[in-house]
Amino acid sequence: MSRAPDPILVRQWTDEVAGDPRSLAFLPLAGLYHRSGRRDAALRLCLRGLAHYPENVEAHCLLGDLYRAGGDLDKAFDEWDIALHLDPAHTAARRNIGLLCLQREEWERARRHLERAVADRPGDPALAAALQRATHAGAGADQGKPGRDATEAETAARPLPSLMTSLQQPVERFADAARARAVLLINARGKLLGQHGFSSSLDPIGVASLTAGIHASSRALANLLRQDGFDHLYQRGSKGQIFIGPFATPAEELILIAVLNEASVLGMVRISFTAFVREVAALPAWQDDRARVTADSFEQDLESGWAHLFGKSLAGVGSAAAAPRARPSSRFSASR
Repeated sequence: MSRAPDPILVRQWTDEVAGDPRSLAFLPLAGLYHRSGRRDAALRLCLRGLAHYPENVEAHCLLGDLYRAGGDLDKAFDEWDIALHLDPAHTAARRNIGLLCLQREEWERARRHLERAVADRPGDPALAAALQRATHAGAGADQGKPGRDATEAETAARPLPSLMTSLQQPVERFADAARARAVLLINARGKLLGQHGFSSSLDPIGVASLTAGIHASSRALANLLRQDGFDHLYQRGSKGQIFIGPFATPAEELILIAVLNEASVLGMVRISFTAFVREVAALPAWQDDRARVTADSFEQDLESGWAHLFGKSLAGVGSAAAAPRARPSSRFSASR
């Protein structure tokens, strides 16, 4: 039986959050609200806290729990996935993703996550049972029994390389038109899909993971401000400019990150970004693969994707690296 929280401590957390919106007391207080059934209050606290601390792993994990409690499993997955990007050793986030994949009958992905979670929590019988189910169901799918992963593994390996090849030219044209020194194209989970001008020395993994966190926090900020969202984020510093632009595709939301030259003009960057979004939406690859391109298809064949973008020396590291721990600058201007 769980112990009731100390009323004095609860009052202290409440006073701290009320007096300072940046107080880290938002996290234990939001957790308390969640356990007490006050989901909406916990959700507001979590979103506000992440607006100040987009790299807070526990906050992303808790937000995923809150979305799951509200029935929004896609958002729950995204938050747990961000938590894993920030801390690949986070057992709770990995456990939650594994169980959700099991619920969705994504046997192979469920098995991978649950194996790691069981290794971290060997005494959890529920996890062990879930892993056994995923393993047996996956073996059945391999033998021709119905299962989503058997079909997705066969088809998803084809769209990713073809789409990445198709995406590369629009990325390069945008870089030229916007006078960008470097460009990354990622999905909302931080997976790399295209690049121009980046090398391993610029830490593309960290940039991708941190951008996914910034995008999630900007979405949370938009919710707090009762806005639909921001068209892009922009920062100008003494040595250059950064532009972050999210946009929708037939598969899922993608994000363009551009490191701009000092001579780049924001108005031209916006025009170039609009043209880029139109060009990407019109790619024949979407039409060819529309029936089988899903958010999950971007998670498949990452080895080929990394080899395509950065060469074989970096292949295999895209799904395992943590984001850098430095807090992102808050000097962003958000545009609608």
